[in-house]
Amino acid sequence: MLVKNFKWLKKTVWQSLIRLSPVLPRLLISVYPYLISVSFFLLLIEVVSYSGFIRRYIFLPASLAMQLTVAVGAYLVWYVSRHANLVIKFNSQTNFIYQFNRVLITPIFIGHYLIQKLEEDHFANYVFSSFHIMPENTGILFTFSIFLLILDALNQPAFRQFILKSRLGLLQLVFFFQVGLILIPQLQVALLPIVPSTVSILQYPHKTKTEKMLQLMNWNADIGWMVTLGEFINRHTPETATIYIPPQKFPWLMEGNPFFFRWFVYPRTLISGPSSELIEQPFQAKYIMIASGGWPSATGIGWPKMDISAEQIESILLINRETLKEERHEQTDYIFADHLTNWGLITLKTHD
Repeated sequence: MLVKNFKWLKKTVWQSLIRLSPVLPRLLISVYPYLISVSFFLLLIEVVSYSGFIRRYIFLPASLAMQLTVAVGAYLVWYVSRHANLVIKFNSQTNFIYQFNRVLITPIFIGHYLIQKLEEDHFANYVFSSFHIMPENTGILFTFSIFLLILDALNQPAFRQFILKSRLGLLQLVFFFQVGLILIPQLQVALLPIVPSTVSILQYPHKTKTEKMLQLMNWNADIGWMVTLGEFINRHTPETATIYIPPQKFPWLMEGNPFFFRWFVYPRTLISGPSSELIEQPFQAKYIMIASGGWPSATGIGWPKMDISAEQIESILLINRETLKEERHEQTDYIFADHLTNWGLITLKTHD
């Protein structure tokens, strides 16, 4: 009984599709430009709001509207290619949108690239916190524009003949488009930061590893300071050294992160300072980092936040962040208030 009902349902649905086949393409051609406009508008809203904004208020994900629009566009390209004898043409609104997209895709790409560059040059979430623009969603908008350009190209007579001769099925065509909608944004996220860095590195093949890292990390005024600080510590400590570093909190989010800063000083062992920012004696390490605070716009806070007598100190090494000049002090107390803006390394006399 169940099998008979299923066969009846299948036959009914198929017959309904056959009856709709002459009507459906014309209907979709009529609504297609409106689908494009609505999808573009929804994606644009999520660029200046946040991901999920549309779904929250109208229960329709913007990405679903985009996928539906691209699927309809792929279907129309496929249908028109296989029914060249029928007088079925895209209306003037669709042609206008396609032409408008040809003009718009370049500014969208430039804007998307500049936004990614800003994010790379500052910190994660910088663009959203400063301009309330979602970098990921500009990539989705650019992807949608790419697919509109592809659909526009496939609608040309030469491509119609190619689709016809290739015997590409409707499901295959729609499938490839949907996979592309998922794949292209991911490739953008992966490649946009890599390509400029790779080009920059290839321009200076004879530079040292440190010089290349400094260049990619915006030199000592930015994250590149971690490279220089790491090199400084490596010069003045053995590989077996254990080093006290600040707690992983503002403004020591980089130099106080043992998993991040270890990259620059490995194989040395790093011990994070306690959350109270005070080191309790006896010390568990022979070396203590002196850190003003490496997070952008945060300086003059100082660490370690305690005074250490000269009896416990073998030497105090300081490095100027601007000039990179080094100073060595011996038989000197470490007075916290005198080192608020300093960077360097304290070497202790004893280590239990």
